[in-house]
Amino acid sequence: SPELSAKLDLSWSAPLGPCTMIQHLPNRPGVTVDYLARKTYRRTTACLHGDAKRSSPLPLAKDLSSQTAHTLEKWSFGRRAMVGLVATMPAVGLPSQQAEAFLDGRLSDRLERRQLKNNIFNVPPGEMVYPAWMEGTWDVTCEFTGYQFPSRVPKEKITANANIPGFQKLSLVYLPDVGKSPSTYQLRFSPRPSDSKVVEDRAYNLRSVIEGYLGPGLIDNVECSSKEPNRTTVTLKSLATRNAERIELFTNSRETDTRNSDNAHIAAECIRQVTLGYSNEYGVARMLVTDYQNVWTFVPTPNDSNSISGELVTAGYLQPSEPEYFNVTTNPVVLFSHRMKLTRA
Repeated sequence: SPELSAKLDLSWSAPLGPCTMIQHLPNRPGVTVDYLARKTYRRTTACLHGDAKRSSPLPLAKDLSSQTAHTLEKWSFGRRAMVGLVATMPAVGLPSQQAEAFLDGRLSDRLERRQLKNNIFNVPPGEMVYPAWMEGTWDVTCEFTGYQFPSRVPKEKITANANIPGFQKLSLVYLPDVGKSPSTYQLRFSPRPSDSKVVEDRAYNLRSVIEGYLGPGLIDNVECSSKEPNRTTVTLKSLATRNAERIELFTNSRETDTRNSDNAHIAAECIRQVTLGYSNEYGVARMLVTDYQNVWTFVPTPNDSNSISGELVTAGYLQPSEPEYFNVTTNPVVLFSHRMKLTRA
């Protein structure tokens, strides 16, 4: 986005085209996958050959034998099945103590220290529950307040990587155009029919957020269900934007906390987003996978049930395929901060 590029002083002179993500398996014209999907093929091939537990790296696609390539060609992956494989594939087998570190201390304390680790262990979480005072529809004004590069990866390497969450439009679905400020939209929280607990109306909220940032009429459909709260599909209208045709969201973890000092409700979600879009090459889809965590803080206004102040902190993580991944693993390489003001509609 031009706004974010200006704020971060990004060095590239033109946006990376969708075709830059595309690579081909040589000598197999019928098999074309992008880099991340190719890693999934490699993992699948390892399972087929009984080699899934090996610790050494799997061969690159260009080194695949003709027999392996033939096996891959026989496997007929639909786009949705491929997306599911990429989304559920563990990032890397980390020691168990790192899993414990993710839940080390209260969420409010970790948020204050900006120690927001990515949860890659994929234990299916339940639906997020909100306090009763958040029930209703809210007019939201969201303002960009800053960014940080908390890792030891040099800033130049981070800003040169357009695949980091937030550096392309719609790579963060709840912040479709980071740097555009202020943005206005609505959020709705409703009682769940089964037990009357207050939950997010995710379909309504995602449509409102995306069109609030990028303009009305972009969304064709938002598909989500309380029976499957960890997956959401956002389908955009044809040619509405070159960055995305369909967005698949997979929630890997949820966590809540209440800050005693001001009764603030803090809600965190670790999300894997798979963005499918158009490519400059005929018959080839563009796919971008991003991992990030959103942490919302909602603070009720004393003696005013119609007003809430808030903050949204978003942590963006690297993919295992990135050269600098093992220097950061589950730690963020970028943090975006936004101030929110909610007024009852």
